Amino acid sequence: MNKKVFLIGYSEHGRVAADILLRSGRDLIAYCENEEKKDNIYELEYWGVETNPDAQEKLSAHDYFIAVGNSVTRDKIYSHVSHSN
Repeated sequence: MNKKVFLIGYSEHGRVAADILLRSGRDLIAYCENEEKKDNIYELEYWGVETNPDAQEKLSAHDYFIAVGNSVTRDKIYSHVSHSN
């Protein structure tokens, strides 16, 4: 059984990742981003920034996918969330 999954990053790269995850049968439930997106095309719940305590608490309960196009930023996010878990 797959855990529910949320995205870290929900801009253009994140929307492509969301489409792939959904077409793969994953239960995509939320996203983390610097600010809430007005055009939330997949109607995902907004969990704030991945560094906030509420989002960090959810990391262990759900799978996550870092959907940030910039590799340096993506590596920083991965380092942070992998050490929080």
